[in-house]
Amino acid sequence: MLAVSLGPYSRFAEWCDQILLAEARFAFGSAEYHTAATAAQLITTLAASRAQCHVVACRVIEWDLLQALLAAGCPLLVPLDAAKSCVLQQAHDFNTSIAETARQVASILSACSEVMEKPEALILRSSAKPDALQIASEINEHFRFGLGAEQIDEIARSLDPGRLDERHLIDLQNISPSEKRLLDGAVSPYDDVSRPGKLNWERGLFYLLEDGLAEPAARAIDLTGRPRMLFYGPYIAIPAGSWNAEIFVGVSQDGLGTPISIELYERGGGELARARIVPDKAGVCRVDLAVKQSNSASPLELRIRLESSAFDGKIAIGYVQLNSVAANGEMSPANWDFSERDDA
Repeated sequence: MLAVSLGPYSRFAEWCDQILLAEARFAFGSAEYHTAATAAQLITTLAASRAQCHVVACRVIEWDLLQALLAAGCPLLVPLDAAKSCVLQQAHDFNTSIAETARQVASILSACSEVMEKPEALILRSSAKPDALQIASEINEHFRFGLGAEQIDEIARSLDPGRLDERHLIDLQNISPSEKRLLDGAVSPYDDVSRPGKLNWERGLFYLLEDGLAEPAARAIDLTGRPRMLFYGPYIAIPAGSWNAEIFVGVSQDGLGTPISIELYERGGGELARARIVPDKAGVCRVDLAVKQSNSASPLELRIRLESSAFDGKIAIGYVQLNSVAANGEMSPANWDFSERDDA
């Protein structure tokens, strides 16, 4: 048997996986715990194991594996803590940056949007005090392990939530206002919904390229020079569907008249949209791209290029706002939020 846990890393998700594994061992006598992100990894892992049941955690997932799991009707566990908390816990436990972790969490949450409403998926949302017995009972029923009440109770009592009680120690006090804004825009919209109506990609998720060196896009760069890449990123997946992407860039007075190409690509795929601008007014320029995305697991890359040689001027990326477009071609009212914001 194959039992899959899909979703971002969190201490709640790891605890749910322990319950799933313990129940699998009760039901089958032997069960092993694996991780996989691609179909090839999963096939290789299963081929090397002799266990009767395989519990596979997908904290990162590629489109081929996601599609294979859905096609096979494989039972799925989707354990979800608050999205922002997932980022903070993973960054703390694995010593990764907020931006890097947010990319991964946002992408796996996008992949989860493919399964949230399917009967194969058991959605478990965390709370301040998770009920171990209730969660163990729900897992047993969903995966049809057939365990009795005494066995479920034994498992629930043996797996102390432990580090779950420490989650409150990992809070927002240790991150900057720009990092908090980054999380609010990229991951928090997934809380309590399967498909968010609006996502914001702050400039801290992008990279600038200057003198052949890449760094987070936290400042303006010089336009002077030959045609080249200026900004790129963020390598984040979005749920399948139609989106309107609004890209905000800032151009200085001495950079007016400089042609800029803005392109959106699917990693490993083709171009999704492009636009060309020639700024005629200093300040913020807004560019709209209509995006049709069919793959909820493949990260997207925005590329902002200098099209021809420039002799002066500076440019900065502000942020990207993605608004989901409904089947009738209209954005939902909740998406029409263009309030003033501080991007400093």
